[in-house]
Amino acid sequence: MRSLTSLHRPLRTLGMLLAMSASVLVGCASPSITVRNVSVQDQTADAVRLAVDVDLSNPADASMRLLQWNYTFSNSSGSYSGTWEALTTLPPATTVSKSIPVVLPAAAGADSWNISGSLTFRSPSRVAEIFYDLGLWRPRTGFGGSSPIAAQPAGQPAGSQ
Repeated sequence: MRSLTSLHRPLRTLGMLLAMSASVLVGCASPSITVRNVSVQDQTADAVRLAVDVDLSNPADASMRLLQWNYTFSNSSGSYSGTWEALTTLPPATTVSKSIPVVLPAAAGADSWNISGSLTFRSPSRVAEIFYDLGLWRPRTGFGGSSPIAAQPAGQPAGSQ
């Protein structure tokens, strides 16, 4: 009679082979993200709403569905983490501009900033779609940037851009 350990070895080997095959079949196309700017959109006594402007490029020759942003926004007063549903389809071989909303407590201020995070997406290949649907592969790509926050133009109320 075979031991339980000897039965797990072939399964482990099969799993590793499937993972290696998946990485070859799925492809490596992922969107590239460039953080351009952060600007104040609205400010109240309780909160500051910012817009993080990004350029998204799809190097693939098929559309790519963007699913979810996960980010950490930090400045001199602390770090704030958030999630935003992207719900966007990136056309093939194009670059588009988008904004990620960030809401911070008013005490966070609006000084220089740093943002880092990841974007979950669905790769355009059919094999990648199958692996995603089975929960075996959730592709994501990272992004980051830092700079002073762009101030509102003089005489223009926040949120009227």
